Amino acid sequence: MERTTFLDYYRIRANREGIPHEFSRTGAVIDYKAVDERSGETVALKLIPIASIDSAAREQFEQGARAAERIHHLNIA
Repeated sequence: MERTTFLDYYRIRANREGIPHEFSRTGAVIDYKAVDERSGETVALKLIPIASIDSAAREQFEQGARAAERIHHLNIA
């Protein structure tokens, strides 16, 4: 598996065969086991394909993301 880093710090973990460790899937949204390369901590990384959500839901998600951005805590990406 190619080493891909998301948001500059989060790398998806892969199993021995190189397959990404996916632990949950809801529709097009996939949760992966990842590592925060700054702290070495295991984290959950949720990937949401933008094309899979409508514009109103996208705006609501982006508002929530902007609010979460203001929170500074080791356990919150």
